[in-house]
Amino acid sequence: MQYIHIKNLEKYNPGYTDRSLIWCKIYFTMINASYDFETMDDIDKWRLIALIMLELQMKKPIPYDEKWLQSKISNNKRPISLTLKMLHNFLDVVTQDGDSVYPRVEKSRVEESRVEENRDSSELVEIINDLNEVLGSKYGRGKKTNELISARIKEGFTVEDFKIVHRKMLQKWGADDKMSQYLRPETLYSNKFDSYLNMREHQTKLTEHGVKAYIVGQAWLKNRVEKENAERS
Repeated sequence: MQYIHIKNLEKYNPGYTDRSLIWCKIYFTMINASYDFETMDDIDKWRLIALIMLELQMKKPIPYDEKWLQSKISNNKRPISLTLKMLHNFLDVVTQDGDSVYPRVEKSRVEESRVEENRDSSELVEIINDLNEVLGSKYGRGKKTNELISARIKEGFTVEDFKIVHRKMLQKWGADDKMSQYLRPETLYSNKFDSYLNMREHQTKLTEHGVKAYIVGQAWLKNRVEKENAERS
């Protein structure tokens, strides 16, 4: 036999579990409704309220008998099974021992999460590879860099947006000794990312390839000076 159990049932009737129930305290929850509740169909809203009252009255999970539930909480032709799917954030279908009947749903969510992580990982790799190609650098996927990129992606920015920022800021800062040091992930992917993306094209005397060559040359020169200083010491 399967049963319907309201998740977090105590929040609908706090402090009254040791009394004989003649009512249930759900009105504050309804007034301060969550987004999930507000966007539900009116039939499902009423059925949720009825299911909460039923489980509180029975003091145990509700037997999952569709015909009985159909007559008990609503005679509407909308199937109870569809309502239960819509109310998955509020209730669960369990066995007599209290185990969820739908562990596969949780597994599916884990698999979906893994697919999402793999997709995000692929985007991270593409973004960092493009940055290194544009700047002639060798940045890796450090924790901070990953967090910054992920934060921008969650805000709705695309891989193409990152590529545009790489090129725009190279043109703007690449030939400037003072600013070229900021051509790095922690600056480019900060909360100023949107302003960098929408910045007007900056015209310089150097082409993109010229700017890149300038940066690479500066890095080579710096390494050479450091090496000579090390040899002298």
